[in-house]
Amino acid sequence: LTTTVGVTVNPGSLTLNVTNGSQFTMTSVTAFNGNAFELAPSGSGSLTASITDSFFDNIRGDSVNLGAITLGANGTQSLTFSNNDIDVTLAGRASGIAVSGQENTTTSITINNNNFSGAGGNGVINLDTNDFSTVTGNITNNIIANSPGHAIVVAVDESATSRIRVDSNTITNAGGDGIQTVNFGDAGADEVSTMDMIITNNTINGNGSNGAVA
Repeated sequence: LTTTVGVTVNPGSLTLNVTNGSQFTMTSVTAFNGNAFELAPSGSGSLTASITDSFFDNIRGDSVNLGAITLGANGTQSLTFSNNDIDVTLAGRASGIAVSGQENTTTSITINNNNFSGAGGNGVINLDTNDFSTVTGNITNNIIANSPGHAIVVAVDESATSRIRVDSNTITNAGGDGIQTVNFGDAGADEVSTMDMIITNNTINGNGSNGAVA
């Protein structure tokens, strides 16, 4: 089964709930598969997504990719991704979570109590906040094992704001950093990015030692 769910909202609002043992699997690579969930609000569209108690196997791109897609987008997004199992056993698959704060959007995230095994990408959990957007929320109680790259990446740039708590995660055998945070500062004289981070009670073992990384 190859499954890709794409959601675009503009204008108006949409609530998406996925739960009860839903399963998303990509057994082979085709020209059409990429992310399991592509959540792309645009304009003033607002989106509330809750994905819980589900299974993601060998997703080629991201298990969930959330980010506005149009110039000047100013909607509000909310993502809850909790109690899910994400497994990668095939080469060339990523399967992580990517959240992009773009334009003038406001995004809140709860990424809690998930089990990632073998997942990769630019970070298994990757938050990237740009433009004039704001991303806030919590990354807590996740297990991330055998990632070929970084486990958790939180970055902010331009005039954006990122306020994230990273607490009680267990990271084992990451090919890169266990937790990487980057405030790029300003890209111009009138741009200053803001990052507020709370990083507590995380356990990181074997980061930088995954032989899958060249």
